[in-house]
Amino acid sequence: MSLSPEEYLSFIRKELAPLYFKVKEMNIKAENFDKLSRSYVAPFNEFRSTWDHMFKAAVSPDVEGLMSNLSEAKVHLYRAGYDVYEIFASDLSMRVEDSMDKYSSSVISRIFPAYFNEIQPKIISIHEDLTKVRANKNVDTNGNSVSFDIYEKNINDLIEIYKRIQGYIPIFEKEEKRDVWSRIKEQSLGILITLGTGIILGFILFKLGLI
Repeated sequence: MSLSPEEYLSFIRKELAPLYFKVKEMNIKAENFDKLSRSYVAPFNEFRSTWDHMFKAAVSPDVEGLMSNLSEAKVHLYRAGYDVYEIFASDLSMRVEDSMDKYSSSVISRIFPAYFNEIQPKIISIHEDLTKVRANKNVDTNGNSVSFDIYEKNINDLIEIYKRIQGYIPIFEKEEKRDVWSRIKEQSLGILITLGTGIILGFILFKLGLI
């Protein structure tokens, strides 16, 4: 017994193609979002294994080998998906943190208080969701892409957070410079007052013949 070409193509259309295009879309999105346009090596290797099993299935001499290879192709697609989503989510989180680490908490509180009372709790909640998905991910042949939907929602939320923060960067920069100049002025004023006080005191002591 062997599968007909129509059955082989039907499996690819129903089981592999939807999963492949979903993962591919997120992979392209991740690479386009990366300023360095880096390719994610881990998911690419899983894609390569997927294609390898699909071709092995195409030339398999029996139905058992054919179905085994098609099933393995599906497993590798799931692995590629998890790799893409996990790397992208991690990269976005670091981008958000790196963007905000450049500025003092006083500037952030004054300009963007929502970061502390809204954004940070949201990021913590996203990390908790992703940790649960990661702990329960399923890459066997009976898996489904429901967890991919959870990843996608949280990644989209992280993208919106990142974009929102970028809108405040020019204001943060101005405020940081203003704070620096304020500190310089305060320090300079303190030095001038100290010097002035010393000069006046010295003059008085000199007039009194004490020095």
